[in-house]
Amino acid sequence: MTKISKNQGIENFSSSIKKFSDSKSSEIKESLFNKIDTNKDGKITQKELIEAGYQGKDAELMRDAIFFTERTVNKWFTADKNKNGSWDNIEVDMWDLHNNNPNGEIEDLSPEKFAQKHNIKTDGNNYSDMQEWIQGWITDSDPMIGIKVRKEEQLGRKLTKDETQMLYDAMKNQMNRWLFKKDALYNNLTSDSYTRLITSDETISCCGGSIDKPPVGPQNPEEGCAFIFCGMNEENSKNSANEIKNRLAWGMFRTLPQEQVQHMSPAAYKHYQNQWQQVRDMKASDFRELAKPENTANRQKFEEASLMSVRQIVEYIDIVESVTGKDFDSDDWSIDIHQFHEIQEKINGTYNEENDLAGKTRKDIPADRQNLLRYLEEHNLLLDQFKE
Repeated sequence: MTKISKNQGIENFSSSIKKFSDSKSSEIKESLFNKIDTNKDGKITQKELIEAGYQGKDAELMRDAIFFTERTVNKWFTADKNKNGSWDNIEVDMWDLHNNNPNGEIEDLSPEKFAQKHNIKTDGNNYSDMQEWIQGWITDSDPMIGIKVRKEEQLGRKLTKDETQMLYDAMKNQMNRWLFKKDALYNNLTSDSYTRLITSDETISCCGGSIDKPPVGPQNPEEGCAFIFCGMNEENSKNSANEIKNRLAWGMFRTLPQEQVQHMSPAAYKHYQNQWQQVRDMKASDFRELAKPENTANRQKFEEASLMSVRQIVEYIDIVESVTGKDFDSDDWSIDIHQFHEIQEKINGTYNEENDLAGKTRKDIPADRQNLLRYLEEHNLLLDQFKE
């Protein structure tokens, strides 16, 4: 069994953060988070940052820092299937399988059923703690990982003590939302599939980067590039129905490293292109048919070669249709930048998230989140509205 690598080498931040939290009441009359969060929904928007005095790029970068902090909390629960604030050896094995062989096997399995199926015994150890793991992502000194240091590089200055605390407050609020949140598509996708579905960057077949592109166009990048979809970064940006279908096909297709592709024989590359085209030609109706119980054998065969399960594919299609109001299989639709952001939010599970805590009290917390409630209470992370 492989332990989660991100937990290795991370300092134990809990004592220092507790000291910071214990002392802040005497140092700060009102937290920066609460001051900026004028509508008191536990979320900070870019508009609220601007109203608080952040200008232009600073407002955008601070909102990004808050977004990635909240998403890191969401990422934790990709592996924490029991929703109790720690990962045991069974959950770690499920995480490894999810990342290394994403064929939909774990979607319907609780850790207990997974352990029974694979004859795994719990070893009684915790392999990661939620608070430490998430704080590690905030404070890691590697700018490829650490949210704080990355934003400091982009801002060209250090975050203030109040701004750092604002990230911890965002973390705390997001943890409390998980007393009610359900797993979103984000929590079940591999990193590659997720990035391919939500990236706002223009993508062409030979544009480089860490995620290999599908075999569209010439085998050798020097012979030219093939267009996959437009970027979605400007107010007038659009993706056509064809481009969204390219996104989905790329999200499920097991691409090969570019170096390997370049050394294929022409016949092998043609075969590779045919595999891509078979996936690209599949329709929403095909996936809905595969999802039916009577098609279990065909569904399992498809998922053996796919980065996404049929259920994940259908969920993505449903999300797009809910935003466009159009049949996914038709070609008479496109999405603008605002629709794209709504699709991103629905994939992330953050759509209308600002309402998750509104009017909720301790008695509203469901039975399957009582372990998480205890964890938040024991670690001084529970919001006042849920305290006894």
